[in-house]
Amino acid sequence: MREKMKYQKIYDVLHRHSKLHVNDQSYWHSGQSGYIAAIRPLYLIIEAPEAGLRLWVNHESGKYSISAADMTFSCNSREYHQSFHRYPCRNQTETAEKLEELLLKKRGDNHATI
Repeated sequence: MREKMKYQKIYDVLHRHSKLHVNDQSYWHSGQSGYIAAIRPLYLIIEAPEAGLRLWVNHESGKYSISAADMTFSCNSREYHQSFHRYPCRNQTETAEKLEELLLKKRGDNHATI
């Protein structure tokens, strides 16, 4: 049961925001083992239409991070790639707090800050 709670703070943030589109590619709950499962146990791709963001939440090689891009641009455009920003986080708590902060911002507010 403890393993299911491994990233609970992050999943709690996701559950508080009902209009998200979450693609959970995490290995921690899959039961799979191997190199990729060991180095990337958490990998979430989140589309947040209300915030106008596409987010990637990772725990990879022992490091937490969130990456964000402005989803109002075409993913093939220069503007989309220029809007990309990475937020390194020290731990799960900081990751959950940053994720909450990004999700609470309204579309338009994020573009200047990401």
